[in-house]
Amino acid sequence: MGLKLGGISIRGIIGELGNCTCLANFLISNLGFLVARKDMLNITMTDAILRKKTPTTEQLNEHFQQLDVEGRFRLLYENFDTEEVLVTSSFGADSALLLHFISRVNPSQKVYFIDTGFHFPSTYIYKKRLAKILGLQVVDIGPSPDFYKMTEQMQLWKSHPDTCCFLNKVMALEALKSDHQVWVSGVMGHQTAHRSQLRFFATGNSNDSIIKCCPLLDMDAEKSRQYKLEHRLPPHPLEEMGYGSIGCQHCTVEGCGRSGRWAGHDKTECGLHLEDTIHN
Repeated sequence: MGLKLGGISIRGIIGELGNCTCLANFLISNLGFLVARKDMLNITMTDAILRKKTPTTEQLNEHFQQLDVEGRFRLLYENFDTEEVLVTSSFGADSALLLHFISRVNPSQKVYFIDTGFHFPSTYIYKKRLAKILGLQVVDIGPSPDFYKMTEQMQLWKSHPDTCCFLNKVMALEALKSDHQVWVSGVMGHQTAHRSQLRFFATGNSNDSIIKCCPLLDMDAEKSRQYKLEHRLPPHPLEEMGYGSIGCQHCTVEGCGRSGRWAGHDKTECGLHLEDTIHN
């Protein structure tokens, strides 16, 4: 099995690039480094879990099934210290849900926003507004300047959308994973067929040992809507314009649910969540 990052095969990315030799050669030259990072992460994560005797993902899944969403967050922080938890948010259409729970249960938790440099201006405005309302500690991370420049010059979102997401999202997050034991995401099962197969807690394939946690997984669209209304959580400005899911400008159009993402491409995920299968 070839090396994967964020559920995307490195071999597949290089193949997708075709004659883009400059970028393909860069990835090839760094394969050894990436493998070494993954091996080191596997050892570090395993040792840390054994030292703390953290419950298995199967045990955590069983406990989560019996709790409401807020109870799940409280259980999470009973088993993991704040600095061990990695929380990310796209500040998109459903992001206020996860962020509201974080603000209620652990307001000291840092929230990482992957700033690709290609977001809608309204997303940055929304991020600032939510951070102020909920008292969030938001930290921006992003791709290397070289990746951003190359993406812009080659317009990778048009010809190589998987590579675009890989360089500007997946790679941007990789450096943080080795510093954390569990990664919390706001994905919900009703959003895509792939996400409907996920579990509350899971580990990726053998290349990635960080535990993934999806506390909102069984929250359907109606429950989400009611929760946002009950707690008066502001919607993303683009929702009123017919955007059901909001990512980067180049790859997002109006549409119900995620139908407006990567229109014209056989693609429903950016790659961050593709490794989150039903592994225990």
